[in-house]
Amino acid sequence: MAPLGFGSTNSGMKPKVRLTMDPKFLKQLDARLKGAVNKALDKALPLLRKMAKEIKEESQEIVPYREGLLHDSAFYQVRRNKESVVAQVGYHVEKVENRGFYYAWIQHETPDPPWQHTDGRRYRYLSEPIERREDDIDDLWATAFEGVFG
Repeated sequence: MAPLGFGSTNSGMKPKVRLTMDPKFLKQLDARLKGAVNKALDKALPLLRKMAKEIKEESQEIVPYREGLLHDSAFYQVRRNKESVVAQVGYHVEKVENRGFYYAWIQHETPDPPWQHTDGRRYRYLSEPIERREDDIDDLWATAFEGVFG
């Protein structure tokens, strides 16, 4: 009978079963785990892409807005590497300059007052949407690994 997990079984049609845990089966387990992780990462890619896009859009709804430069510099990018899926959500700060200052960070970290943001716009415009999604990220991993060991 073929090894099961990282051990083996041998029943031989007898009313007993022998389960063996032997390190020689770890190589097979390692191959199964690598395959499962790759399947999970493939499943995670579109899920993480959707989440990154939603975080970007949520952030754009609350980012301080005067001329739209900061709002329009928002981006998200998702890549599948050999061993991971990486998402980036942010603002191209080098594109947002006012009087010689890259003000994206200043806007992000300075509360009202001294600033006066209007129409639901506020500081911490990127970190708040990310923090609200922390549990969703855990759920994303659970969904990505669901059924990959089959």
